[in-house]
Amino acid sequence: MDRKNELRYTRQTKYRYALIFLLGLLFQTHFSDDVRANEMSNRINADTDNFTSVEILMDESSKEDTCTQNFTIYYPIDGWKILPEYAGNDSTLHALKQFIEQCNANDKLKIKRILLTGSCSVDGPSLFNNQLAKKRCNSSLHYLQQNFPQISNQSIDVKIIGENWSEFSSLIEASSMVGKQQVLNVINENSSEDLRTQQLTTNEAAFGYLQKHIFPQLRYSNIAIHYATTVDTPAPTTQTPIVEEVIVEEPVYVEQIVETPVEYEVKPLFALKTNLLLDAVTALNVEIEVPIKKRWSIAGEYIFPWWRRDRDRESIKPSRLQVLYGTLEGRYWFGNREVRPVLNGWFLGVYGGGGIYDVEWKGKGYQGNYIAGGGISAGYSHKIGRNLSLEYSLGVGYMRTHYKHYNSLYGADCKWHAIEENSGYYNWIGPTRAKISLVWLLHYKTKKGGRL
Repeated sequence: MDRKNELRYTRQTKYRYALIFLLGLLFQTHFSDDVRANEMSNRINADTDNFTSVEILMDESSKEDTCTQNFTIYYPIDGWKILPEYAGNDSTLHALKQFIEQCNANDKLKIKRILLTGSCSVDGPSLFNNQLAKKRCNSSLHYLQQNFPQISNQSIDVKIIGENWSEFSSLIEASSMVGKQQVLNVINENSSEDLRTQQLTTNEAAFGYLQKHIFPQLRYSNIAIHYATTVDTPAPTTQTPIVEEVIVEEPVYVEQIVETPVEYEVKPLFALKTNLLLDAVTALNVEIEVPIKKRWSIAGEYIFPWWRRDRDRESIKPSRLQVLYGTLEGRYWFGNREVRPVLNGWFLGVYGGGGIYDVEWKGKGYQGNYIAGGGISAGYSHKIGRNLSLEYSLGVGYMRTHYKHYNSLYGADCKWHAIEENSGYYNWIGPTRAKISLVWLLHYKTKKGGRL
């Protein structure tokens, strides 16, 4: 390679290195902000109970005392959005704003670190509660970012608690509830969180107390601000120093008293039913079933088709379906009633009833009264919608009827008249009812304090 080409190659190499160096600077400048912006989101998604302290460089000529101020925001059941009007949150948010503004205005106060904690009560599925605790931490984080942009994300750490069994146990021990030791035994003897929750619901009185007094105190996100109060140390002199007392204003903090929110639960009132098999033959019917506690119910059925077709023409014979019939039934429901919806699953019942009838088809018919002396029913019901169910049942029992058999005769007055042929009594043992019923369950709202 000659001297001229060698110089040219050297210059090109220098230009290449310079271009690579500039591209590296641009890459670092462009992506550094994105990395810092995503770091906070990655911490929350990590879902860990540990947090990393932020390193603070302190001047050797100063002395720092670290303090902590807590601000607790409460949420309703399944809630994760901050509601200022709920459980005194407006006072908490006002105190938080005053404290941060005071730290910004006072050089002697320095925010070192902020720890966000998300907590849930223990009366729900574990997976759902963990996700809910993350949302509550995110809600607090967004509130800080929107209202206090001067706070760096690097100084914020996150702790996801989820179902707060530790604080739950502490609240139980400090309470005056009846059956306190029984609740503590459930917690200590079961390692499965879902099994604990299931066993807690078996004692209705104790669980009602927990829903009213304990669970609302566990639905929160806490903002713990760790700050330092700095006192300057003057340099030594030959003269007697004059020590001036530095008065550090303590941050204003309003202690929050958790107001127990009024919570409601939906309870079943009664169910309206209709037998689709009877409806198909125009035999209108309605049934009302009322649940009694968890395993019992009582039902009353009324069948009332009352139509006829009489034509004053000999070529068209009359027909009619006139029935008034009622039954009363008591039922026992099987299965785990803590898990199954009310009036759903397998059941066994006892029923009885009676009524009158007049059934005619093309001039021949029967009329009379009958009584179902007693019967046993069995069936199954399942949900097909939010408040709708389908029920299948069959009844076997005893029925006795006094009947009259008649034929209709077209008279000289151009009208049909029933002529009795014979009468008697008839007894029957066997199937006396069959149902495919559409069920509509009605509810009502009440203050919580009963079952889950």
